[in-house]
Amino acid sequence: MSPSTAYWRGASGRLYRHSAHTTVFCPAPRRGVYILARRDAEGAAVPLFAGVAASTAGTLNLAHIRRRAVTIGATEVHLCPVKDTGSIFSLRRVARDLRRSFKPSPI
Repeated sequence: MSPSTAYWRGASGRLYRHSAHTTVFCPAPRRGVYILARRDAEGAAVPLFAGVAASTAGTLNLAHIRRRAVTIGATEVHLCPVKDTGSIFSLRRVARDLRRSFKPSPI
């Protein structure tokens, strides 16, 4: 199943490009930022959580992402390829920017 593209705007106004996957067919991501979402009745993606895939082991990141997705009822994982993946602080900054844009804050 090929991913689709989703764009999310952070509270800062910056636009972030994501690849959207179902939780079942999500690839094991390396370090980066992700959004867990579900679709509403009109088919629009509703963000539930933005987090950081902090491990360099993709399978470990995928396990954490899927566990959280099941816990909060997410059906999609949107992966954001962040250029500066060397710094965990830059990843957290992007995730925080995205979380602050969720209205109302779902979690």
